[in-house]
Amino acid sequence: MLRQVLVLVVLFSLIWTFQTPSLQRSGGFSKAEKAALDQLLNNPEDVIQDYSKIQKILKILKKGSKNDVSRFYHSVRYKIFDWANEFGKPQVAPIFEDIASLYYQKTLPDENPIKLIEQIHKDFDFLCKS
Repeated sequence: MLRQVLVLVVLFSLIWTFQTPSLQRSGGFSKAEKAALDQLLNNPEDVIQDYSKIQKILKILKKGSKNDVSRFYHSVRYKIFDWANEFGKPQVAPIFEDIASLYYQKTLPDENPIKLIEQIHKDFDFLCKS
């Protein structure tokens, strides 16, 4: 009887594995997380003015690895100039600052927070003039 129950459990587990959709990962993010991050990069007009979408992105980045956050941050850096021209610096600055803050927290965890904020502001000003 115990043997039959174990066989049924294994069989059920095997079938369940094939039935559930996989969370294929690209880097360290799931497909859904990657889609949320890509939405900012590919369709900023849908995200920049939506506070809940920005919060979702920040939540994803908080749990991401140093490499994953770094990759995303550098993707954002390349788009900041265009976004600042399209949406205005005041609209884009808080988003960039939040993402850059997470990036620097992951890459330089022991750095003085005030120095990091100053560096983020310098980065933003430089990128908007590039």
